[in-house]
Amino acid sequence: RGLESSPGACVQRVDRGGIVRIRNLEQLEPRIRFQRHPGTSHLEHHLVLLTHLRAILVALGEAEQVEDDTHALFLERFDELLAQLNQDLEGSLYLGQDLLSQVFHRYPQIAHLMPRDLLWFFGGDCLHFMPDEEIALFQELDERRFAALENGMEFDWNQEKQLLSMPVDSSKH
Repeated sequence: RGLESSPGACVQRVDRGGIVRIRNLEQLEPRIRFQRHPGTSHLEHHLVLLTHLRAILVALGEAEQVEDDTHALFLERFDELLAQLNQDLEGSLYLGQDLLSQVFHRYPQIAHLMPRDLLWFFGGDCLHFMPDEEIALFQELDERRFAALENGMEFDWNQEKQLLSMPVDSSKH
């Protein structure tokens, strides 16, 4: 048994009978709404990743792969984080660090599904789950993002991340 997922898609439970669709992410948590503010595309990117991670956690509970009775309380705290991030980014960082660290400890079976961008976004203790090479990649991404913002240019986080992840020789055609 295992879980397969991708942001913007459906969370799925995989068992002997094949892939069973659990729910569509848009229907996952209708009460969580994100306000759109100018210049928050970076925040919105991470909110989408958090919503995706939450969907994985919900699917884990529905697949009865969680033995702990506190799973529902953990999801409530996760919802608090989603609601607070859009209103108080700085004040929410410690809660985010705490919750993401707990995901690794409470749910090691989904550690490989953790969006790595979230570890960098929240920083602090989350950086202990990243190898040095990955930290260097995200540092370069942030430097490029800040340079683009300073120059009034658009910055596509995912595109730049793909470019930085490419082997050096593959950029030459």
